[in-house]
Amino acid sequence: MPDNIVTINYRQCQPEQCNKDSCLAAAACPLKIIGQEEPFDYPMAKPSPCRGCASCATACPFNAITIK
Repeated sequence: MPDNIVTINYRQCQPEQCNKDSCLAAAACPLKIIGQEEPFDYPMAKPSPCRGCASCATACPFNAITIK
């Protein structure tokens, strides 16, 4: 079975609306695959495979995260 990949839909992502300028999805990822370089920046997903827990997708209030 192939590893899961995190995908961010930047049309739906609104980092300026997230709690305390930090991406909620990034904070929820136990493997830290999603991160931000600066507050209010769009989050970036590392090309690392994730385990598919979907914590990031659940935490995103804008439904901008998918796991494939």
